[in-house]
Amino acid sequence: MAVDGFHALEILKTNKFDIILMDIDMPKMNGFETTEKIHELGITTPIIALTASDKYELEGDISKYKMNDILVKPFEFTDLQNLIIKHINL
Repeated sequence: MAVDGFHALEILKTNKFDIILMDIDMPKMNGFETTEKIHELGITTPIIALTASDKYELEGDISKYKMNDILVKPFEFTDLQNLIIKHINL
C-alpha cells in the first residue's frame, strides 16, 4: 500500500505484483500521472483504476494512460474479484 504516487513508484522499483489497484485521487501525484510513470519504467502489470468519480467521465483518461480497467467506489467485493480474475492468469 502506497501513501502517494511517488511512494508507489518506489515500491514498484523493488517489488513485483500481479495487479495494481490505482486510486485516481492520490496526493502529490494522481493516479494517471503515476500510471504514466509506471509505464515509463517498463512495468506491464495490469492497472485497475479506483475512483468515486463517474466512470464515463474518466473513460478517455483511462484509455489515454493505458489503464486496464476501472472500478467505481463503493464497489462490491465480487466486482473487484471479477476484475482481478479478468486481468491476471490464475
